[in-house]
Amino acid sequence: MVVSVRAQALGSGAGVRAEELRLGSGNPERCGSTMRRETELELRAELHECGSTLRVEGDSVVYENVLFYSPALNSFGIARSAAARIPIQCRYQRTHFVSTNQELKPAGQPGSAPQLFSLQLMSDDWVSERFSTVFRLGDVLKLRASMLSAEHSPLKLYVDSCVLTQELDTEHAPSSPLVHNHGCTVDHRSGGPTVCFFPRMKDHTLQLQMDAHELYRYSQSSIYVTCLLKAAEDQSSVNKVCSYSGDRWLSVDGNHAVCQCCHSVCEDRRPSQVSKGVAAAAESSAVVTVGPVVIQQ
Repeated sequence: MVVSVRAQALGSGAGVRAEELRLGSGNPERCGSTMRRETELELRAELHECGSTLRVEGDSVVYENVLFYSPALNSFGIARSAAARIPIQCRYQRTHFVSTNQELKPAGQPGSAPQLFSLQLMSDDWVSERFSTVFRLGDVLKLRASMLSAEHSPLKLYVDSCVLTQELDTEHAPSSPLVHNHGCTVDHRSGGPTVCFFPRMKDHTLQLQMDAHELYRYSQSSIYVTCLLKAAEDQSSVNKVCSYSGDRWLSVDGNHAVCQCCHSVCEDRRPSQVSKGVAAAAESSAVVTVGPVVIQQ
């Protein structure tokens, strides 16, 4: 991603300095700008860097970020102009697979296209992405998990696991499980935040929601939702998405029998030669994160 900014475009005539521009939420040294010439500044980053988000929109893959302009204060403590927050988009046709750290090598047949995974906050009507990550008590967080794969692919998207953390570092920060045991939501009787999945509408997407009030009880500061998404061809005890509703487990795909193991330990019980053959022909995965999300009273 390359962003060019005219030095006078955001200022009040005095010109914009390189240290006043930043792309997204990444390291200023990596996501800052450089002066290309007297009248132009430039910001360069890989598509997946600096806090960029990925989503699928129709026939397009859309990478989005924000350009921040933070004017420095002069010796009198006065800024020369107002700060600015400018949305940035890069769009590619779905037939073109773009390099990203969420691109997994396909385990399918040679030459098959890779899968791209994303997790997004959605608007209340599920029509568009929600760009604000600030919620209030009583709100419902709606998220959409998506997978971009080759046309006519037999693969389906599954959520293998999800955790809630107060820091982006999921390996070392304390976490609260939301989805575990290969696609089973955490039983709400455990007292922690719960996730509700909606019945699947498309093979490459899944919709889920969480109550902001339950998240606020977990943390009054910023939180992150991190999920392991995977693509697989055959539904099984380890390739499923199940929600606990009432007194039973329900699969988003309607085959509720695959959820029976959610009360115990879900394992791949198919014959070894079958499971190995399916794995060799089907799966890839990626870890994706939404956040920081802030819940306000």
